[in-house]
Amino acid sequence: MKIIIISLVFVFMFLAITAGYYIWNNKEMIVSNAMDTIEKKVDDLIDLPPYGEKEYIRSKYGDLLDRIDKAADNSDSHFKFGASIEELKLPSEFVYVGYIKDKQEKDIIKRFNWSGNRLTTKGEFGAGYLKGDETIDVMIYKKEDRWKYMDSFVVYIQHMNN
Repeated sequence: MKIIIISLVFVFMFLAITAGYYIWNNKEMIVSNAMDTIEKKVDDLIDLPPYGEKEYIRSKYGDLLDRIDKAADNSDSHFKFGASIEELKLPSEFVYVGYIKDKQEKDIIKRFNWSGNRLTTKGEFGAGYLKGDETIDVMIYKKEDRWKYMDSFVVYIQHMNN
């Protein structure tokens, strides 16, 4: 009986050490997968208005958003990115284009001044409002973590309630 208990203790110790070794060596993958799962669950809980959904925004502005993506990919500095955005001659409903580097947001195009906002994204797309002298509804397009010269960029497109 004593031998069985000692054997079981050694088996459990071996399993615990093996599991610990596996977890330690794969901790980045485990955490990454867990975060992806959590983000997906949170995204599933977010209800966006129809104009904030990816399909709606892409159907109306997909070509222009692709051109903004291309400008980001073809630039090697935020100065070139800004110049490329200005060359696109975006329509007036593009009320804001900015980029973030080291947690500091910089404006490229700002056609509406606001003092408050409520913005919700689901992945790269979303909706919300900007509150200034008036309140406008906006569609959101945000890209993150693809470039050395900036961490992300964001586009607000005014949604006309018609």
